[in-house]
Amino acid sequence: MKIYVDINKGRECLPEIIDLVDVMWEKGISLSRAGDGTSFKNCTSLALCWDKWVDDKRWEMHPKFKEYIYFEVSPEDKLVVTIEVDDESTIVDKRSVHKAALYIAERCDGKLSIDGITWIVPSTYREITKVYLQYDFKESIEKSLVTID
Repeated sequence: MKIYVDINKGRECLPEIIDLVDVMWEKGISLSRAGDGTSFKNCTSLALCWDKWVDDKRWEMHPKFKEYIYFEVSPEDKLVVTIEVDDESTIVDKRSVHKAALYIAERCDGKLSIDGITWIVPSTYREITKVYLQYDFKESIEKSLVTID
């Protein structure tokens, strides 16, 4: 699954990584991250992963105990943030991708796309992705533990 966020306010509107993590999952989670900058504003690539099995032992034997979410920021004048996660990821991870995309779009006066061609406003995107956004973090964990979406 890949989501594109067209940024209209420049790199300075991009959130700090810790703020992005707090929106995607919740404050204080165990996290793995890799990137080419210490601040999202300075990155061209970033990978974030909630270390599920550290925070919740029920994930230890789950096939999706670790799932990286990848961010790429285009270096061109027209800024586009691409967010990608495996198509077979769990509800909790898909929810986090949609939350990140909306957060960035709303902060940066952006639009969103699932194909890089057709762009929509955040309110329309929120409606389209409500199947994932309807759950809070804890509910999305419970749904993920019983099904792989």
